Amino acid sequence: MKNITICLLISCFLSSCGLFKKTTLNKDAFKSDSIQNSELSAHKVDKSVITIREKVDTAVRVPGYQQAAQWKLNRLLPGQKFNGFETSVKNIDSSFTDVKLYYDSLSNAVNVLVKAKDQLIPVSFDRTTVINKDITSDSTASHKTQVKISQDHTAKTSTPDYSWLIYAAIAAIILFAFYKISNRIKG
Repeated sequence: MKNITICLLISCFLSSCGLFKKTTLNKDAFKSDSIQNSELSAHKVDKSVITIREKVDTAVRVPGYQQAAQWKLNRLLPGQKFNGFETSVKNIDSSFTDVKLYYDSLSNAVNVLVKAKDQLIPVSFDRTTVINKDITSDSTASHKTQVKISQDHTAKTSTPDYSWLIYAAIAAIILFAFYKISNRIKG
């Protein structure tokens, strides 16, 4: 019986240190290489029409001015009349200008004074401008992406193996049977 107890103690010590455990080791390796090329192209056509309408109805003011001139006459004798001038001042009026023409008998000269009146000139127009656009543009873009993935995975799984208990029990029964048989033979 002493032998059986020693065998049981030895098997318990061996099972506690992991000798009777079932261990599996799983290794997984995963590698992936990926290259992605993408190309984008665009074709743009602009056929727009722009219409500009301008209408003007206004008046432009031209400011008046005054101009004077003098001509000396050397051929006239004192007291002689200049081209039938009865008076010394001759006025010529129009809607745009006033002209004063007078003879100065002392200086024997003809003086002219012209005054232009302020004018309002009407300006009006109706203009339409049409702009036809015909713009075409092409554009392309390319993109390259390269991805490398590498992954290693190791898993260690330990589960207790209780089959040794069955073997120990069978061994104990066999030993117990031999013990009983040997005691009968002796005694």
